[in-house]
Amino acid sequence: MDKNEQLTEAMDFIIEAIAQSTDENSKAEIGYYLANLVIMDHQQEFSARKKKRLMVLLKKADEIKAMR
Repeated sequence: MDKNEQLTEAMDFIIEAIAQSTDENSKAEIGYYLANLVIMDHQQEFSARKKKRLMVLLKKADEIKAMR
């Protein structure tokens, strides 16, 4: 698995974990923190715009569990 595939898999995992969480508290913030760790580990530069989009995506994943 190359670095891009590994990064994609890690992000998918974080997003799915948030969506599947049964805890009533929001997990979007911790997901954002973990995603940033993965990004830094892969030495990727994310613009402020991409980070904002990531947070929106994580919040949407967090909302999925509320819909169940």
